[in-house]
Amino acid sequence: MAMRVSFWLLYILFLVPFYFFLFRKSGEGLGIFLGDATLLGGAIVVMLMIRRSHRRQDRFFEYSFVKPNPRVINMDVPREVREYLVRRAAIISALLIRASSEWFLQHKELPPEIEVITRRAQNELLRKEGLWEVLEADEADLFRAADGHWTAIQLDQSVAWCEQLRLLRWTLGLDTNLFPLHYFPRVDISAAKGIVEAGNELFRGKKMLAPWDVRVERDVSSRYFLRCLAEKITRGQLVEPEADAWARTVREECHGPSTDLLVGVQTVGELDDEKLHRFWLCAYFRMRYANYLVDLLGSDGPVTFAVWSQSQS
Repeated sequence: MAMRVSFWLLYILFLVPFYFFLFRKSGEGLGIFLGDATLLGGAIVVMLMIRRSHRRQDRFFEYSFVKPNPRVINMDVPREVREYLVRRAAIISALLIRASSEWFLQHKELPPEIEVITRRAQNELLRKEGLWEVLEADEADLFRAADGHWTAIQLDQSVAWCEQLRLLRWTLGLDTNLFPLHYFPRVDISAAKGIVEAGNELFRGKKMLAPWDVRVERDVSSRYFLRCLAEKITRGQLVEPEADAWARTVREECHGPSTDLLVGVQTVGELDDEKLHRFWLCAYFRMRYANYLVDLLGSDGPVTFAVWSQSQS
């Protein structure tokens, strides 16, 4: 601003003597001065009008796209729902860590002098953090089981827990992005470490996602689940006579490198039976829990996943 004022002052200081000199020499300087001054004044007026118009537009866009619209209702998630989801993230993390210990004990042989204290240490931590009292019945049974005594069916729940934890970390704002389903996510317990110990402090200050944010991921996983379901039916892995015609139609429309859904570097139709089944489970568990979170984030209070699942059947 100061540079602009200086420029105009210097301009006037040089311009006035110049026209005065012309007036003294030829007697025409006054007319030229008045004509040029009129043009210059008009140009300045036009420039000021344009600048004022630009400032109005800037204020409009700032209001529309930067500042929150005061007429939009605040859709904050209830505190009870947030606290419930934080507890669920801690409990599911503990289940994944215990599952990794169970898998190790059942697939590796330890020296006889090694004492396994996973169950005792974990249960003490759950009680210390106030989580033991809020465990669901089947979860409490898993934590009470002796080390190395989980069944194969119980271990298989790790796939569902891993997808639930990924969604919870993302929804609670701990992770900026959700691991993409088309990268074929595997069971990974690294995301579970430290959550039980940190508790609510880990999620403090994080902004939760809104229901419509999670709905996008639910729809993506739903498309993958249905595509895999159609593939499994046409391959004979699932017997669903009523859905056979639908499955064949879906497979014919999607089959091909340019039209089929990608899973890593392969399409769904190119996956072998074992990979197809594992990916189908991942898509199913993510779709179900994402759908649950969409409903829960839009509710007034917490509802367990088990109760919600019963209401959907």
